[in-house]
Amino acid sequence: MREQLAVVIVLGSAFSKISSFYFNALKILLPTFCFKLDDFYHKSELVPNVLLWGELSRLYYQACRAYTMLCILLLWMSLAGEGLRFMNKIEGVHHVVLSTAMMKEQIAFFTDKLGMELVALYWMHGVKNTFHCFLKLNDDSSVALMSNPSIADIPVELGRTHSGNPGANSAPGTMQHLALKVRDKAALLAIRDRLREKGVPVLGPIDHGMCASIYFAGLENVSLEVAYSEESIDPQAWIDPEVVSLLNISDSELESFISPPDYLDRNGTVKQPTWDSDAGPHMSNYPDGAYAQVISTPDEVVWNMVDNTPPRSK
Repeated sequence: MREQLAVVIVLGSAFSKISSFYFNALKILLPTFCFKLDDFYHKSELVPNVLLWGELSRLYYQACRAYTMLCILLLWMSLAGEGLRFMNKIEGVHHVVLSTAMMKEQIAFFTDKLGMELVALYWMHGVKNTFHCFLKLNDDSSVALMSNPSIADIPVELGRTHSGNPGANSAPGTMQHLALKVRDKAALLAIRDRLREKGVPVLGPIDHGMCASIYFAGLENVSLEVAYSEESIDPQAWIDPEVVSLLNISDSELESFISPPDYLDRNGTVKQPTWDSDAGPHMSNYPDGAYAQVISTPDEVVWNMVDNTPPRSK
């Protein structure tokens, strides 16, 4: 877009200069021309035609100049930074992270049972004695795993730490189940066949209307789903007025939930809230005093806080 605007500005400027030269030349030459051919002027349409072209040249010059200025304004807005654009719409899930005490076995499950590719396996940045891995969903999204020896000592309690199945409870804030996406019903059935052939029981597909899904278990009590949708979910069809009422959601709140207000980006200039602000929410489970120190660290320091060199490039 910026390159196209730059080309238009160059061409518009050139045409403006050409039409300006032509118009100015006519202004200088035309009086002399008319004086010398005064008798001819009254007997011929040559000079009126020249005058007409002069006026058209003037109008064309003004149009080229106005259009060029508009393109310059648009280019300036483009280059001035993201602050001139309404943004902040989340585009998708980059990655979701599961804790595991069985890193190798989990990698084997996702690659063998679901065909996901291992694309990263390294020491987790900024976390001591912890492995981190990424399993590819597509070029933009991954399922990630993190593992260290202490995780195996954390008690697992179904109905609290894990749901165990897609219809059971787990503690507030925990992932109840993870749903992965496929293209269509044929792809869904192909995944079901792959799982069943490798000994994994699979429930479904179930037609939910907005999507169709299969359900099965992952290792360490992770509850998994694979689903597809034939079209985007229509909020007018799938937001139940009864549920809205039971949750005490007002009409204005519902409107803002369906169409969140635009946010004019500040181009990264908004200052960090203080660690003890009431707004929040705040990250938790840090050692005493560590959160205040971490959240008060300048952004430019945080940017360079870890060694981001790929392991095989060291």
